Amino acid sequence: MGKSTLARALYNKLRLLPQFEPKHSAAVVSAGAEKDVMYVQEELLKQLNDGEAPAHAAMAGELHKRLRTPKLLLLDDIWTAAQLIGLRGEVVSGSFVIVTTRNTHVLDWHTANVKAFLMPGLEGYDAVSLFRFSAGLEEPPSPSLQELEQEIVNLCGGMPLALAVAGGGLRHKTAVNDWKVIKTALLSGLRITGDGDGRMRALLELSLSGLEFYEKEMFLDACTVMYGRNPDDALCAWGAMHGGRELSGSLDVLRNRSLLEIHKLKEGRGAKDVQVLLMGGLCDMVKVDLDAIFRMAGTQLKWLSLPSFTGPHLPDLAHFKELVILDCSSKMKTLRLRDCWRLSSLPKSLGNLTALTSLDLTQCYSLKSLPESFGNLAALTSLRLHGYNGLRSLPESFSNLTALTSLDLTYCAVLSSLPPSFGSLTALTSLDLSTCHALSSLPASFGNLTSLTSLNLLYCESLVSLPKSFGNLTALTLLNLSACFELSSLSASFSDLTALTLLDLRYCRALSSLPASFGNLTALTSLDLFACESLGSLPESFGNFDSVDLTRLGGSFGNLTALTSLDLSTCRALSSLPASFGNLTALEVLWMHSSSAEVPRNLLDCGLAVLK
Repeated sequence: MGKSTLARALYNKLRLLPQFEPKHSAAVVSAGAEKDVMYVQEELLKQLNDGEAPAHAAMAGELHKRLRTPKLLLLDDIWTAAQLIGLRGEVVSGSFVIVTTRNTHVLDWHTANVKAFLMPGLEGYDAVSLFRFSAGLEEPPSPSLQELEQEIVNLCGGMPLALAVAGGGLRHKTAVNDWKVIKTALLSGLRITGDGDGRMRALLELSLSGLEFYEKEMFLDACTVMYGRNPDDALCAWGAMHGGRELSGSLDVLRNRSLLEIHKLKEGRGAKDVQVLLMGGLCDMVKVDLDAIFRMAGTQLKWLSLPSFTGPHLPDLAHFKELVILDCSSKMKTLRLRDCWRLSSLPKSLGNLTALTSLDLTQCYSLKSLPESFGNLAALTSLRLHGYNGLRSLPESFSNLTALTSLDLTYCAVLSSLPPSFGSLTALTSLDLSTCHALSSLPASFGNLTSLTSLNLLYCESLVSLPKSFGNLTALTLLNLSACFELSSLSASFSDLTALTLLDLRYCRALSSLPASFGNLTALTSLDLFACESLGSLPESFGNFDSVDLTRLGGSFGNLTALTSLDLSTCRALSSLPASFGNLTALEVLWMHSSSAEVPRNLLDCGLAVLK
């Protein structure tokens, strides 16, 4: 009979006393190692208060009220004194509190009259039966081991725990020397302390030392990060860490040698779709293969905790599309959360990842904002917010990301503006704002991005103009303004972009003119003005270009004598071509689809192929 059974029998007997007969005068709570003080208080209040318990913040006060009259309480399987905090000094005279525990020290703090009753040890047949059951013996051992068996059972002193551990260490072992080792350990513990605790410590040390190195790691996991969790999580992690090993035998060893509930693990059963994966201290181990663990964890993960992860790069989490909670180490350098469709918010604690250099939030459709703490990611150099459909603005702290060199805001369709201090990102070399449909303007400080070499504004269809400071981007070599339908003009300082080599102005339908000094862009090698329907003329400075690829360009620039192909399609506002156009003697193909301009006769006389 166990201590819980005896405690219940005593409780039932005391329940018959007159003072404990009324409703709400008695309660039973079974805690265990996993439950905390809040659970104990809540369960007590439910039984002392018509099945209802207040909010956690109010439970201590409510429990104090309920314990003002004598109560009969059975608190079963208490592991720590912390689980009984709510009862300190609250039990009034006339109350009975029955506590079952493996640790008598849990009541050391209590000032009431406490009596401890130690459970008697197993004797005779019961002790031998438990030992044999733990050792996997269905029948008495061989004659050569029977004397050793009796000596080991006697040395265990009737302690069920000792009998189980000693038997588990000898499971399916028939060598006399193995049995003698267990006997020696028990004798050693007895000599050290002279009590049961010494024997148990010696037995447990012997049991642990007999494991293979990887079995010790598995046992440590089971005792700490995996304790009380879904056994499939443990199988998943162990299978990844110790790939190539047959672990079914190791699981048997752990079952036999430990008192943990590892018996729930079933051989041959792989990981299911895990929803919570709390790795904890497991990540401190050098050999952890997170890629393999994540592959085996299915696709339904909702909560991932890696609080002690010290590796620089977190594996791709793209297939965890249900992920809603992520807890990471402050030492992490790379974080990829691509395609986490259900991730609806980022915690304030994200700003604690101060070592982070690369963050990928591509296609996190459900995210609506960035926390203000985002600016604390001072080491960040690469940030991808591609497809962040709900993002309407960036936090003011965003300008603190002064180490940022690459920023992708593609398809942030409702992003209407950038912070006024955006120009503080002076290390930025690449900026992609393509398909930011709602972006209507760029901040005045934009010209401070003097390191910028590539800027993509494709399909920023609400963008009306460029800031006056735009010409300060003197390092810019690539600029895409294609399909900026509302862009009507370029700033006067535009011609200061002397490093620009590629300029795409396709479908800038409202663009009616180019700056007079446009020809100062002498580094330009590729220019596209296709479907610039409102562009009626080009500045004379176009003749300054001597190496530009003018495919899809209409204009008056007879000095471009090396030009072989020209596309003036859809330039509907272009009514005529200048006389100098005839100087383009190398021109072989001229596209004039949907253009009303006439071709100079001298070009036609040269056999030019004009395609209407």
